[in-house]
Amino acid sequence: MAVPRMNCKPIVTYAGDKQVFKALEPLLLEGLPLEPVEWTRSYGRGPKTVRVECRFVEYDAAQLSREKDGRLLDQAHLHVYCTDCNDLEAYRSRVRDEIIEWMSQLKEAGIYDWMLVAVEPTDARRANKAKLLSRATVFDRMRADFPSKTFDRCVQVSTDSSGSVGVAALLGRLRQLLLHATGRHLGRYEELIRMQRERRTAPQWSFLHFFFLQEELAFVLEALGLYDEALVQYDELDALFTQVVINSASGEMPEWLCQLAQLGCEAWGGLRLGVDPAHSPERQLLQRSKGSLLQLRNYLFSRQCALLRQQNRTSEMASRTLSFLHNTVHELAILEVTTPPGAVACWVFTSCLEVLSACEGDGPAEEVAPAANATPPPSRRGEKQQQPLQQQQQQQPQQQSTMVNGAAYSLHTVGLWSYAREKLKHLGDLCGLMPGRESTSEHLLMVIALLSGMQSSATELDSESPHSQLREALSSKESFLKHYLDLSEHTMIMFKHTGRVRSARLVGRDLAELYIQLGEPQKAVPFLVELVRSQADEGWHRLAAIGQRRLLDCYAQTGEWGRYLRAALALAACPALPLAERLQLFEEVQPCMQNLREMGDGPVALPMEGLVSLEADEASGSLPLPPPASTVPRWAEGSEVELSLTLTSQLPATLKGCTLTLHLHRLESPPSVPNTPTKQRGRWSWLASSGRPGGWSPRMAVLTPRSATSPSAGRGSSGHHGAGSVGLVCSNLPVVPPQAPCLTNPGGSGDAVEFQLQGVDLVPGTNHLTFHHKVSQVGYYVGRQLDLRWEQLSLAQLTLGGSFTSRAGKLSMARPPAFTVYYDSPKVALHFPQGELLAGVRQRLEVVLICGSIPLTAEHKLHLKVSKGLLIRPSHRQTDSKTEDASSDCPLPPSSPSSSLSPPFCDDCCVPVGEPGLAASCKEGRTFSLVLQAPLAPSTLPATHHVALAVEDPDGVAVPGSSQTVALHFLAPFACTHRLQTCDQRKYLQVNLQGLTSQPFTVGNATLLALDNEPVYLKPLHSSSQLLRVSPEQTACFLWELLNAEGQPLRLSFSVLYVHGTGEDRVENSFSHTFRIEDYQTLYTVRVRVEPQSGAEFCRADCACSLHVHISQLQTTAPSALMYELVPDATAWAVLGRTAGVLQLSPEQREQTVMLEVKPLQVGFLPVPTVRLSRYIPSSSSGGTPSKSLGSEGSSAQGTAKLEPFLPGQVYNWSRATQVHVLAPSTTSSEPPG
Repeated sequence: MAVPRMNCKPIVTYAGDKQVFKALEPLLLEGLPLEPVEWTRSYGRGPKTVRVECRFVEYDAAQLSREKDGRLLDQAHLHVYCTDCNDLEAYRSRVRDEIIEWMSQLKEAGIYDWMLVAVEPTDARRANKAKLLSRATVFDRMRADFPSKTFDRCVQVSTDSSGSVGVAALLGRLRQLLLHATGRHLGRYEELIRMQRERRTAPQWSFLHFFFLQEELAFVLEALGLYDEALVQYDELDALFTQVVINSASGEMPEWLCQLAQLGCEAWGGLRLGVDPAHSPERQLLQRSKGSLLQLRNYLFSRQCALLRQQNRTSEMASRTLSFLHNTVHELAILEVTTPPGAVACWVFTSCLEVLSACEGDGPAEEVAPAANATPPPSRRGEKQQQPLQQQQQQQPQQQSTMVNGAAYSLHTVGLWSYAREKLKHLGDLCGLMPGRESTSEHLLMVIALLSGMQSSATELDSESPHSQLREALSSKESFLKHYLDLSEHTMIMFKHTGRVRSARLVGRDLAELYIQLGEPQKAVPFLVELVRSQADEGWHRLAAIGQRRLLDCYAQTGEWGRYLRAALALAACPALPLAERLQLFEEVQPCMQNLREMGDGPVALPMEGLVSLEADEASGSLPLPPPASTVPRWAEGSEVELSLTLTSQLPATLKGCTLTLHLHRLESPPSVPNTPTKQRGRWSWLASSGRPGGWSPRMAVLTPRSATSPSAGRGSSGHHGAGSVGLVCSNLPVVPPQAPCLTNPGGSGDAVEFQLQGVDLVPGTNHLTFHHKVSQVGYYVGRQLDLRWEQLSLAQLTLGGSFTSRAGKLSMARPPAFTVYYDSPKVALHFPQGELLAGVRQRLEVVLICGSIPLTAEHKLHLKVSKGLLIRPSHRQTDSKTEDASSDCPLPPSSPSSSLSPPFCDDCCVPVGEPGLAASCKEGRTFSLVLQAPLAPSTLPATHHVALAVEDPDGVAVPGSSQTVALHFLAPFACTHRLQTCDQRKYLQVNLQGLTSQPFTVGNATLLALDNEPVYLKPLHSSSQLLRVSPEQTACFLWELLNAEGQPLRLSFSVLYVHGTGEDRVENSFSHTFRIEDYQTLYTVRVRVEPQSGAEFCRADCACSLHVHISQLQTTAPSALMYELVPDATAWAVLGRTAGVLQLSPEQREQTVMLEVKPLQVGFLPVPTVRLSRYIPSSSSGGTPSKSLGSEGSSAQGTAKLEPFLPGQVYNWSRATQVHVLAPSTTSSEPPG
């Protein structure tokens, strides 16, 4: 779409030889805009790249001025003098005087922008070449006579073809001088504008005068291609006018504004974006001070739109239009401008369509595509004009930015479509064109007056122009209805395209009202349904109730009683409505049901959501679907299941005579649940196959609070601690498949079970209901659906929750309700009251019997049989007067009836399980107390014994599934250890008894005997009558001296008596421990002493000392080759020299002494270094006898020798606890240092 531009090119005058300049003018006009040039501006503003264009006019001295009149467009910016004089004499006599007079006229007018052009003919150049001595030319004299300080204002150019370089230089100089002159003129003009703006508060100041003054600056900037700066000028004017109007609303109105407001509004033709500013009727009226406020606003905004379109900012033009329209309407109200009724609406409507037409022509095609089905106004005709050169060169970057601006196009134009629709509706109401209104002669006269005020031009009478569309719309009711429906449909499409669904729903509401007025309520229903659904989803319950009420009227008019019933019940359950209105709506339901009965229609199916709700359970939201078998309760076959549900009715009145049916599905085995989490979409699909044929549609708008319909509602509330109830919400029921694979079991077929309650009255609020049903078939049961039938109404809830109760107690259930009916044999469990089983003492064992699915009688018995060595009997404290005679089948000694003796121990026991044992609770079972006693083994390892249990019927046959064998582990109560002690050649035996359990034991009368008739006397060194307590914290120690022992191996037996328990459980028994000792005779003794070296009196730190090791052989059978090793404490002693050696003892020489050197490192009483002896076994390759004293380095034979340590007690060290007193080192001592 072509954008009109005003011809405001800078003026350049020419003087001198006019014919010569006329020959150059076409070249200059064509060549000036071909190359861009950088324009450096004043006031620190950045440089701009522009293309220069100009108009050449003949010089006229009478037109010169000193810029006192404030004009910019009609003033010449540059003055050019052109001459083709080639003779110096002619130049001196004529041309120079003409130039001087021309420049004096310019100087008198204050003009300093001039230029001299010397045109050199072709024949003159050839004549100059023939002269041998050429002097200065006319151009040289011209430059010398008329110099310039800043620019070289003299240019020479040739007119032949070979003089193209000269023409290029002329063009470049002309661009430079023209921009310089234009910049100087603009600077002066901007100063003039600034002065006029500062005088805006003066009484005689006029905005229109200032408007045209600043507009001339915008025209010049536009001619230079600076569209953004030209737009700034108009924006400043717009802001200035708006501020004055706003200030006038609360203050004094200036005189020029009063005159503008008093003109009124006689024309309201709307915007005209395709008109040349020079021929704009609004501008012409404003120049004559006859234009109205509306015409001023039209012209100002049309100029802004033209500049925006020049910059390809179509989306910004659309965004500015809506605020411009609203601001203008507001200004008319503030200034109290007199306008005929409907004039502003006509102006807004045509302006919107005009801008939309321009946007359609300039905007991106992909943004207009969504609205192609509507009837948008097409582009206006007759607006193609020849595009200027700047616009042609900018076409390519504008096309590249189309995609960028396209995203904002529809977002801003949709407001214009909506505003135009509102104004067209207002005109329809005003002119009597809306349905339900009669057209009168007054309406006809009003239409004629409005159309006459449009003042349409010849180009606007086209059938596709906004004016023609408004004329056609106001011509008749049918035409108006067509245009209004098309415009509303287009507005809805644009709103949906931009994501503003709420606004689209409001347009649909207006369309619904229109269809209701037309008597076509069936066409209004879809718009109202979408409106109500959106408002309910967004939480606008009161507004949704109003829309639902209108929808109810439509259903009543169309006779759709089923939908009427749905809508009426939804409104009656809406908490946003007053109670009286809800009761009235509920009363209207009864005639509706009567109509349904007369029509023979079946019950109307509705979702229970929003009308009757199930309370939720807090713990049910996190369980998988369906719940696995391990998380659901189990019920015995044939037991009665009691299901408690809590229903909350949102209806204002009681539903009498309702029938509730709970549907459950039975499977042979629980369905498998995948480990991977499923997507949210369709996650309730496994419950869908229970739907009734022709089920209800879940798309009905339900007016309930958001908390009731949000996804979090399924998670429930923790505020109810009574009968656990669960409510589930399915958010995507329309996509539920008819049958889910997880409900099909390849191992068997499933069937349905129904729990039913009849004659139930549901009161408003909370209703506690209980279902009873006896389940006699084994399987896995899962809830499928809850149905509520009330007269011609059927409510359904696809997912359920609740709590199941049996005679024995109640268990809360997770959602969805599921349980398992099973056949279970009796089970026997063992419990240890004391926490651990000990061998050798009496231990209590509790046997818990659970009857399972079989009712046990008094003839049934619990049979226990233990393994060999383990004894068992019933506890005496557990029997009572009724069962004491038959408490055990073990043989009892004769006793009186009042005897309280305990039954004896045996390896086989039978206990009756009948009354009164199972009377308390058959679910927990009966507990029997038994006493066990296992033999005490010498080992400390646990002893394992087995107990076989079985429940036998009166015939002695074990009940199937009740037989089991349990392994019992008995721990040793204490552990026994022994140790051999030595003092020279005397030997002692120490026996320690330590407890291994927390239960205390008392021991005493310990004995130690030598077995195998060894002649050894064991002398006890402890008190034989003392009693000791043994526990993990307390150990009993016993000591004997070994006499008459000659070193032979001995096998000894330790025995001690222990006591545990009190009363019936008291046990007195003996514990024995057998062990063996050998190689216990003393073979060697070692004595170690430390002495100061010769010349010293005491041992001092850091001084060398002598270490004497004396080794004695006591037994002739002892090995003769020994190796000694000095093992000192590294922090106390340092060894000087060797640390080990080998000695050879013989019967003749049974003692040897070795001397080593050591150095004490600390002061005080230091323990004597330890000397370790080992048996030395030479290598087989050793050829000779080892030396008596071998250093620590050893020999080659010693490297392969072997060492064997002596057994405990074979080497006795007399110096083990000996200490040496070491003094501090003396500085005056003459002792040799270490």
